[in-house]
Amino acid sequence: MAYVCGVLLGDGVCCKSSQGRGKNAAAYVVALEVTEKKFAQSFMGALQRLRLNPRIYYIKKKGGRRDAYYVKAYSKRFYQWWTKQTLVDFEKMFFSEAPLLKEFVRGFFESEGSYYKRDYPYYQTFCQMVNTEHAIIRLFGKALSQLSFKTSIHCHKEKRRDRKKLVYTLWILGGKNKHSKFIQSNHALKIVYTNSLDGVAWA
Repeated sequence: MAYVCGVLLGDGVCCKSSQGRGKNAAAYVVALEVTEKKFAQSFMGALQRLRLNPRIYYIKKKGGRRDAYYVKAYSKRFYQWWTKQTLVDFEKMFFSEAPLLKEFVRGFFESEGSYYKRDYPYYQTFCQMVNTEHAIIRLFGKALSQLSFKTSIHCHKEKRRDRKKLVYTLWILGGKNKHSKFIQSNHALKIVYTNSLDGVAWA
């Protein structure tokens, strides 16, 4: 549950959608669309453990866009539970035990996080999580602090001209060893970007 909630606070979706014209024709969807197969499989496995009976679909994209994997499950009960939760509730549920907190952070990092690696001559690494909701970023900053990681939050405008939202970036401070410790301690999948940012691989 902690992992699923972390994902849903990022790129995941839990919503009610209309189905047909009837008053009661609604579908309660828990879903995630991503380009990384391992992430899709990880989220699907978590939903299966919640007995939500998810399905995974492969989506061919046009116009040079990367193909994607779409994980979807239906559950009115989960939707009703999810819509009642607040960030304070998540803190109460997951911050009391380290294993739960790590799963919560892992879900959000796999959804909104990146790990950048710069080779010669810099040999630097950068670890970050990005979201447009300041309260959510602050929550995970607090979670990382409880897990003994130092962080900083930076704010900037989105680069896309059609969007005017502010973006909040949560940086995990420290060098290569600290970033490696974060990945390993949370058993997180990570996207590794090269210097030129033209290559992406799951590790």
